[in-house]
Amino acid sequence: MEGFMEFVRKQGVVGMAVGLAVGAAVAAFVDDLVEGIVSPIIGAVLGDVGLSELSTTVGDVTMNYGKALASFIAFLSTALVVYMLVKMIGADKWDVE
Repeated sequence: MEGFMEFVRKQGVVGMAVGLAVGAAVAAFVDDLVEGIVSPIIGAVLGDVGLSELSTTVGDVTMNYGKALASFIAFLSTALVVYMLVKMIGADKWDVE
């Protein structure tokens, strides 16, 4: 057990676990934000179409690019929120061993 605890301390496993938990919470928040606010605004601009429902048909193939666009917006928003949180707490200036 002592070896395991030393590994956890040296490798920063606890910090990584906290980071994953916070990241999951931020991702869920941003997904809800995109789905509940951003998508309806874009839908209103595009004529009452939900962002996830945007698609185009080429021949017999339908490409649902709206879901990919919503995911991309959520990704960028999550990255921005994480970046701002890191800057806000000054974690970008912490020494890394």
